[in-house]
Amino acid sequence: MVTEERQANILQGLQNLLEKQIELTRRGGSDSARFEHLNKQADVLVKWIAQSKILRQDRFGGNKEKLARTYDELCLAIKAEQREIAESLGKVRKGRKTISAYKQNL
Repeated sequence: MVTEERQANILQGLQNLLEKQIELTRRGGSDSARFEHLNKQADVLVKWIAQSKILRQDRFGGNKEKLARTYDELCLAIKAEQREIAESLGKVRKGRKTISAYKQNL
């Protein structure tokens, strides 16, 4: 039997991991190995939380809402990072086309 305190600690652990992922993403996400490590840790906790169904308990309702908000924030941060990467890729492609055009005209 897992104590209520341990359950609360597990939920807080997931909250902390999500916040670390947000921070890493906002810094540019250049450390993909660290992000993947955090993701694997979060996955273990999510599976345990889902199996134990602790978020269905009224006493953890506030945790459920906070986790949902944090997860949504992480999704937004990742989407913003994807946009920045797509823009950078577009610039690189444009630069390659320009160089190719110069090369052909030499």
